[in-house]
Amino acid sequence: MFDSQRAVKFSMIGAGRLGKTLAVALLQNSHVELRAVCNATLASSIAATQQLGAGKPVATLAQLESSDLVWITVPDDHIEAVATVLAESKVLKTGTVVIHCSGVLSSSVAMDKVVARRVFEGLRINIAKGAVFTPEEIKTMHVMPPPYVIKPIWDGSSLG
Repeated sequence: MFDSQRAVKFSMIGAGRLGKTLAVALLQNSHVELRAVCNATLASSIAATQQLGAGKPVATLAQLESSDLVWITVPDDHIEAVATVLAESKVLKTGTVVIHCSGVLSSSVAMDKVVARRVFEGLRINIAKGAVFTPEEIKTMHVMPPPYVIKPIWDGSSLG
């Protein structure tokens, strides 16, 4: 996955205590390079890169530079919005690993199949064809040519 002959490049989205602590720990490795830091404001991104002594401060997610890893260390209630913008903006290259740090929401974002699909499609990860249907549609007709699996949007179990 990573070329052992070059530094692993990472970017940080969210440069609060957690983001900066992770960046400091990662930067202890000489085979790691901080590419960009995106925080709530450009001023706070600048302050973070000055404190870290590395990285380019950016004002928006669209300005992130190509990285091997992208850390999302924003508050829980911002993770979905960040993931959605990343997926829709096509800022991530194929093969970029995105890691998010969350207290309570760690699996709930992935459990929302509509949001997860947008993220996976944005990362160009191959996934099965899918669509959203109402319970009434499912009960009254074949919603697509069989065979198919019906999964609730928010739960992990399959129906039928």
